[in-house]
Amino acid sequence: MLEKIRVGHSAHGAGNAPMALGVAAGFFKDAGLDVTMVEMQRTGDAVKALIAGELEFAVAGAVPIINAVLAGDDPIIVMSVESENVFAVMGAKGINSPEKLKGKTIAISGRNEQDDIIMRRALQEWGIDPNSDVTFEVRGSRGNCWDAIASGEAAAFAATIPQPTLARAVGLPVLKDYAELHEPYQAGAVVTTRRYADANLEVVRQFLGAQLRAIRLFQSDFEASLPHLKARSKIENIDVLRETNRLFGHAMEDYVPNPAALATVVRYLSRAYGKPVTIDINKVVDPSFAVTLEARAPYAPA
Repeated sequence: MLEKIRVGHSAHGAGNAPMALGVAAGFFKDAGLDVTMVEMQRTGDAVKALIAGELEFAVAGAVPIINAVLAGDDPIIVMSVESENVFAVMGAKGINSPEKLKGKTIAISGRNEQDDIIMRRALQEWGIDPNSDVTFEVRGSRGNCWDAIASGEAAAFAATIPQPTLARAVGLPVLKDYAELHEPYQAGAVVTTRRYADANLEVVRQFLGAQLRAIRLFQSDFEASLPHLKARSKIENIDVLRETNRLFGHAMEDYVPNPAALATVVRYLSRAYGKPVTIDINKVVDPSFAVTLEARAPYAPA
């Protein structure tokens, strides 16, 4: 009998395409798992459902994971999806410089979501006060934020790939591309809870092994990946999706979670909150499962 596994993820995340490919290819069933992928508006929603016991795994950025730790919960990162900062700030048509954002509306998926924190960081770096110089408007999802700048209802929003690639393709300005920094940053990760992992060690290993098998197919076969990239990103542009496949395929080579990537998020989260954010990073990042998959050496603790 297959072990039932529920995985929560955002409704507009191309980084979830490898898992969907693995489900379709039967890799998880081969590992004895019946995996159901559950789309949610935001990764913060997925982490909340994980903590509530409604999911066994989630795919999320670091900010909701850190917020769960601060609330006294026990999420752990067991595999990295994207360990560099690949966020960018994109503007509506005619918003071709940061100065034009003053007095304008900024679209975010939700308060204290990762795009909110990145947007605040960018504004502060441009000398724009996020608390008084702009208005933040919660749009609920990455897709809704994109629609807001495409229609001109909002002046800017922040998101990871593939949105920056799509913005360039359709002629919308990219005001800041953090990918140019190549900084460690946990933009996406597979997360479970410590209590679940401790009680289901072999299931976690089987799940991650099947996920890595799916990643290898994603990296090597764009045509097999394409329908899942379309479905998970809600984007049809083939050139954009091909570049997204290349970028995520490269990023997923670093699938062993790196404490330094989480440490960067903690540092900038402290600045956004205006107070120290203190967590034990090495308890949140658990590379022990991923390092066994292909005998990878673990990262040094942060």
